[in-house]
Amino acid sequence: MRKEFRSKLNGDQSRDNATASFTLPFDAREVWGKAKVLVKVTMNDYVWRSTVGNRGRIQYIVVNADARRHAGVKAGDVVTIILDPDAEKRDIEIPVQLRRSLGGPP
Repeated sequence: MRKEFRSKLNGDQSRDNATASFTLPFDAREVWGKAKVLVKVTMNDYVWRSTVGNRGRIQYIVVNADARRHAGVKAGDVVTIILDPDAEKRDIEIPVQLRRSLGGPP
């Protein structure tokens, strides 16, 4: 189920490069059946993959530097956000050094 809402990006507004995040205005457990949800985030026509974080009773998503740059946003901005559950497979490339140290092929 898609969720669309407006939110102010939390973070240190005195710095242009400050980390930003936003709090979900709903409970992911009620909408998607669990608290930690893989999602696709759309902000200003830029889409990236993320995960709903949980700290206490607060659910949030961090807007990393790459997403802030591509979406043209910073802490303190009020933006429209679209969240879609992300059911696509996430392939992770294991670095060669780690594979070797775990006894796998190079």
